[in-house]
Amino acid sequence: MRSLTRGVIMNSIKKYISLWVLACLFTFLSACSSDESSDSPIPSRYDALNEESVPIPDPTPEPTTEDKIKDPTPIQENNETLILLADYAWMDPTKSEATIALQEFLEIEADGWYGIGTRSAHLAALEERGLPNDNVPTCDLTVGEELCGVQEGTPMENALATLIAGMGEPDDQSEWNVVCGYNHKSYSWGSVTASFREGPDQKAYAFWSIINRFTESEGWQDPFPSEIKFTESKLVTWPEEDHRLTPRNPETGDIAASSITNNLVPYGEHLEPYLEDFETNVGYSLQYDTMWGVNLLYTDNYKVIYGEYTPTEDSDPELVRLWRWVTDELQACD
Repeated sequence: MRSLTRGVIMNSIKKYISLWVLACLFTFLSACSSDESSDSPIPSRYDALNEESVPIPDPTPEPTTEDKIKDPTPIQENNETLILLADYAWMDPTKSEATIALQEFLEIEADGWYGIGTRSAHLAALEERGLPNDNVPTCDLTVGEELCGVQEGTPMENALATLIAGMGEPDDQSEWNVVCGYNHKSYSWGSVTASFREGPDQKAYAFWSIINRFTESEGWQDPFPSEIKFTESKLVTWPEEDHRLTPRNPETGDIAASSITNNLVPYGEHLEPYLEDFETNVGYSLQYDTMWGVNLLYTDNYKVIYGEYTPTEDSDPELVRLWRWVTDELQACD
């Protein structure tokens, strides 16, 4: 009986020992597992989110050639282009070295005078190279002097060829019209008009003029091809009732010396849209011609007429100032 009881007791002790050992082993393994988890390199979900939210800067790219800051590369100067695009003066009396250099480059006579021949060769060289021609001068427009050197009586064909060479193709032309008993035809370059007359023997150049209108809202109606200058002149005395009654030499048709005063109208750029400003520039007031109903400045080299009118057909009428600067003749039958 005692041996049985003893066996039961021993079995129970073994059973408890086994349970205790298993419990200790489980506790040890749990502790190890906890340590490994705390040292594990695998991040928690919170850490992963934090790491994803921190932006990672892009690597700085290597600067390209375009990004590198450099001093601007100077434009290579081309002597040929510089010569062709330089500014020149029409028939400059100084005969500048620049004009001579241009003529030498164009392989034409290098006389220093920029005239029709030089202009023609200059335009051709610019066109050949596809360069602009804004710098090419036109004939001097000096009221009281010849237009492009064309003299009165020059055959129409020759005169027109010279004018086109000096100013380019005309913008407009009229039909032949009878004025004062003669057929007349005009060609216009902006506000500049050259008039031709048909005589018994031939059609020839007669005179040139500048005609333009000015309004406050529009300014000048037509462009001026270049600067307008006025040659030095002397005032002419004339009967107020009609300037055409001014005494003339019966043989030459020139103004009689007795009618030419010593009052000088100076050389200069006198052109202005307002009458009072023009009168200030020339130093004299225009007189009123009762026959023609215009204000007139009469000199031995040119005439200037000024008039005003308001178009009645316009819904919003505006004062128009009409100017005409004429070399030699005021009317076709002057």
